[in-house]
Amino acid sequence: MASRKSDVLLRNFSTSLTDNDLQFFTSRLHYQYQDDLHQAFTKLDQMKKNNQLENCDVDYWLAGAKSSNDFYRQVDQLASSCMKEYERRGGSKISLT
Repeated sequence: MASRKSDVLLRNFSTSLTDNDLQFFTSRLHYQYQDDLHQAFTKLDQMKKNNQLENCDVDYWLAGAKSSNDFYRQVDQLASSCMKEYERRGGSKISLT
């Protein structure tokens, strides 16, 4: 289960995304098809380098995973946070394709 601090960090990340970026991250992290995780983390890195994120601590949070199981648990938490924000913004109005 996520700590209160990580809950806030994830909520800050997902709410700071544009509709297009939220759609991208939600679809990649939710479905996790062939290259989806690589695409999601590459985009996260690009956004960080281009100063497009107010709160990019999510990158450091993921890097702090103590094991591969912990990392994938964190990815699931990130996916859940993005999906909650996607649904809050109207869900079906933002296509996940």
